[in-house]
Amino acid sequence: GHPSLPRPVVLEMTLGAQKDASGEIIGLQGVGRDITARKHSEVARQRLVAILDATTDMVGFSSPNGNLLYLNLAGRTLLGLGADEDISQLAISDFIPNPESHPIITQGIPAAIRRGSWAGETVLLSRVGQEIPVSQVILAHKTSTGELEFISTIIRDITARKRSEAELLKTHRELLDASRHAGMAEVA
Repeated sequence: GHPSLPRPVVLEMTLGAQKDASGEIIGLQGVGRDITARKHSEVARQRLVAILDATTDMVGFSSPNGNLLYLNLAGRTLLGLGADEDISQLAISDFIPNPESHPIITQGIPAAIRRGSWAGETVLLSRVGQEIPVSQVILAHKTSTGELEFISTIIRDITARKRSEAELLKTHRELLDASRHAGMAEVA
């Protein structure tokens, strides 16, 4: 805003009526509290949630023990969960094959806790057990005292890329086989 104009303040008001002996209202008494900073924080939070829900990549948060705290719409869709489904009883381990030996558990989370972040390619499982190849970043969020507060992840489905790589490899092998056969025919 303009430097000479006062900035608007958001107030939370509590009003009470003052009554005389007959019960007639003779005045109002109130207490106001400046909640401008809280309102600005709420608006900023709503903007961040809107961005997370609009992105095509999966974004999720979990507690330090792996229980899901948040999963955006893209993540819910990728894993086969409903848009409004309660995820509070679900864990990271519900969506990875062989949780005890999976790279997310054995490498990703420990490295993120040590270094702050980890990136790699892994495989997730949808609710119906379909394997989904993904590119993933894991971030460890710590308190000011260094304790792990929560873990976040950003995941991109790379199924189409993996399919293209497999087709390219197959075509390459077919060309090698064809050239070997052509070479053998020439020798004969």
